[in-house]
Amino acid sequence: MLLTVSVVGASDLIFVDDNNFVENGYKYVQGTIRNGGNKVIKVVTITVKFYDGAGKFLRFAQTFANPAYLLPGHEGFYEVSVPEDPNIKVHTIHADYELE
Repeated sequence: MLLTVSVVGASDLIFVDDNNFVENGYKYVQGTIRNGGNKVIKVVTITVKFYDGAGKFLRFAQTFANPAYLLPGHEGFYEVSVPEDPNIKVHTIHADYELE
């Protein structure tokens, strides 16, 4: 079982859910984010970092959320994938974004 920790830079962006699974030799992390603020959020960059069971950093992957602009109350989707690695035991998720 993998532990997932979600970290956000500010309270305007909320991680609604996330899912991780292995398929066809790749580990996928995907989820939904919501604009919980009252301004437009734009250009959301999601960074997922992968660690072994001892907390040693192994790799990272980045993607942009879709859609690129989130109106207040609206949701977006993200997905990253990396080659399957049996050493991956934990991942963290971080979001960077701009307010319009």
